[in-house]
Amino acid sequence: MSKALTELTVEIITALLSHRDMSPDEIADGLKKIFYVLKALNNLESRKEPSSAEIEAISGKLAEWVAVETDSRAAKKSAGAGPDQRKPPAAAAFADPMDSIQAEKIFCLECGREFKQISHTHLAVHGMTPKDYRKKYHLPAKQPLTARSLSEQRKQRAVESGLGSLLKSRREAKQKAD
Repeated sequence: MSKALTELTVEIITALLSHRDMSPDEIADGLKKIFYVLKALNNLESRKEPSSAEIEAISGKLAEWVAVETDSRAAKKSAGAGPDQRKPPAAAAFADPMDSIQAEKIFCLECGREFKQISHTHLAVHGMTPKDYRKKYHLPAKQPLTARSLSEQRKQRAVESGLGSLLKSRREAKQKAD
């Protein structure tokens, strides 16, 4: 082979990364699997006649890896990869987008997953910011993207710590200083 197996492995992973996001664990696992398959294919190439068991083992590993990649792409596609796609069934399940915000959970109207809080990181997967999400689903600008119980807990902590009076006193001090 003109290139080392590690170089080929890195090139394949780089090509995969240019088409989809992968976590560090997925990258490490992919590197191992790709390297194993390339090494096995290299060993087969160097021999005159590989055994049928060797061919079957390599084919099985390769088929398993391709199946995992295909499943992950299909899951990503069904989750709604971008903001310009049609509304998935998850969004249609709520006549009013405010119904997606419940006592103990909030449902993402893009993919249907449930959370305690929809983070900007999750929305980035859909190519949106929290502001874009609120605008698309006609949610009030100050509406927290959290379950009602979580919002209530935060409110209680703020009241208990005296956050409101602290902010008021600091504002007054700042006005006097100006």
